[in-house]
Amino acid sequence: MRAPQHHTVENAAPECVLPESARRSARVVAEVPRLALTVEEACQALGVGWDFWSEHVAPFVPLVRRGRRKLVPVDALRAWLEAEAQLALSAQELGAADEVHPGGRRNACKSKGARQPRASGTVS
Repeated sequence: MRAPQHHTVENAAPECVLPESARRSARVVAEVPRLALTVEEACQALGVGWDFWSEHVAPFVPLVRRGRRKLVPVDALRAWLEAEAQLALSAQELGAADEVHPGGRRNACKSKGARQPRASGTVS
């Protein structure tokens, strides 16, 4: 019986990263699409940090909990993102950029130097 070969960086060919038995196989395996992400992966997918996730996303996206693992369904994450994009678009279309958000906070995304109406109702 032949001794098993140990793959090291020095003797590995750059084009082959699979074990020899897998390279001999003619069958090509397609990548399986992910149905759920971990919370960390969901944060990365959205490009947000844990604090933003906890405050703005987590209350509106369902989680699947099994033991200590928490999984975010990809479809639920996409649905939340689409709904939030539509809300922002609707507010912009209505000219209500300063409208109160459903969470109760005012929109803090005001351009610097934009004219704001005075409390007395007159504009200078």
